[in-house]
Amino acid sequence: MKIRNGFVSNSSTSSFIVIGHKFKSEEITKFFTEDEEDVYDALESIEYIGYVADSEVDAYYIGEVISDSGEDILEDSETEIGDLEQLKSIKAMRETFKYEGPLKIYSGTRAC
Repeated sequence: MKIRNGFVSNSSTSSFIVIGHKFKSEEITKFFTEDEEDVYDALESIEYIGYVADSEVDAYYIGEVISDSGEDILEDSETEIGDLEQLKSIKAMRETFKYEGPLKIYSGTRAC
């Protein structure tokens, strides 16, 4: 039997792919009313908005979430994108956060 000596981590991670924009927490909180204290609740209340929160960099990736593995195993998938500007999530992100810059594809791994 093998015995591990040393540090063992129980942390888990998830992988994500988002098309949109990366906002720092302080950038997006100015768009919410004082009643909306919790950023997660505020984002959940916006129709069509997709987001991935990353606490390690204190940021939110907002737009079209192509993949977010969460606790599940990331399986092969395919997503037809078409005209990105016509996606409801991209329109909602641009309108809500007054973002007119370029769209980017973000992918990464975050702690859960």
